[in-house]
Amino acid sequence: KNPIATPTALYTTYYVKGNIGSCYDKDSIKIKTIPYPNARSGADTMICYGTPAYLHATGGAFYTWSPTRFLDNPYIPNPTSINPTTVPYITYYVSVKDTLGCPKPVVDSTIVTIERIIADAGPRDTAVVVGQPLQLFATGSTNYLWTPVTLWLSNPNIANPISNPLDDIEYVVKVSNRIGCFDTDTILVKYYTVIPDFFVPNAFSPNTDGLNDMIRPLALGLRSVSSFCIFNRWGQLLFKTSQIGMGWDGKFKGNVQEAGTYVWFAEGIDFKNRKIEKKGTIILIR
Repeated sequence: KNPIATPTALYTTYYVKGNIGSCYDKDSIKIKTIPYPNARSGADTMICYGTPAYLHATGGAFYTWSPTRFLDNPYIPNPTSINPTTVPYITYYVSVKDTLGCPKPVVDSTIVTIERIIADAGPRDTAVVVGQPLQLFATGSTNYLWTPVTLWLSNPNIANPISNPLDDIEYVVKVSNRIGCFDTDTILVKYYTVIPDFFVPNAFSPNTDGLNDMIRPLALGLRSVSSFCIFNRWGQLLFKTSQIGMGWDGKFKGNVQEAGTYVWFAEGIDFKNRKIEKKGTIILIR
């Protein structure tokens, strides 16, 4: 006499007949189903790092957003996510309740994608000599704009233009994406009217004070460095590299070397494919 009904239609009528022997009676009951809230959290969105995201939910009378991080008010249908920093995205869930239908909540979600652009124009400072082309190379996104656009650039709208400077110049590159997020970086180019060569300081003091702690060659007008070597007074090789910008910190196999005079040798190729060789001495100061 007491079955459980789980109707899904808007209205459902059930009929019951009860009897004792040959005596019986009939009755009916109409059941109305009320819908769950039609919860909608809004479309996924994409914003730039450091800008707000505007959320907008519909479908009910009461709203609860989670997580509450960055939200100005998690209990309204249209809160603002104030400058979210959870790169590359954050997912917000909204629980929606209604007063006209089923009181049980329905949850929907929306994804806020956060585009962060970090422009990199390469080394902060670089140097060229007369007649040497400079290959620029920026990273960070898909769109690039170098300025000043009219000064010696092959193409200001690509990541890797070639510059043929005739004087000192500071380039600024603006890196952006399809929705307008951007960042900038700079590179200072020093122009020297000298022939391609190695220039090495005659002394250094590796005492970790941040000043002259490493000895490295300045390769002006050179396409590549084949080798930069350091020898002690007995001709023992203490250090060797082929990477421009790398240098010796005054140690050999982790051991601090004593103060004194050391010999360096450098070999490289200039932009006309000529081999440049040079050697000299340096003083290690303790």
